[in-house]
Amino acid sequence: MGAITIIQYKTVSVDGLDVFYREAGDPAKPAFVRLHGFPSSSSMFRNLMPLLARDFHVLAPDLIGFGNSATPSRESFKYTFENLTKNVAGFLAALTVDRYFLKAGKETRSFKDVMNCLFLCP
Repeated sequence: MGAITIIQYKTVSVDGLDVFYREAGDPAKPAFVRLHGFPSSSSMFRNLMPLLARDFHVLAPDLIGFGNSATPSRESFKYTFENLTKNVAGFLAALTVDRYFLKAGKETRSFKDVMNCLFLCP
């Protein structure tokens, strides 16, 4: 019988907004970041995270406006793919994660395109 994987529930502040996230696995292992689709939350990965945690340090944040993360008004936060991407970049910076695998849901195609550009484009 294998060891039980514990999923931790944490919050980190990014530009004054609380970002809730689930974390599992050994931080010494490669990071695997899972981004949920719309509308959803990191809860959708609760059964997958223990499997990934065997080989990865798994991080699954709730995007701003979703799940247990902050939900600022539309006047104080512009809900654009670009701003959500900047928030995810801030989340990763706050956790000092600079190398990682990233998997976003298929329904987040435009969001993935922006993420790829932010991190891969010069």
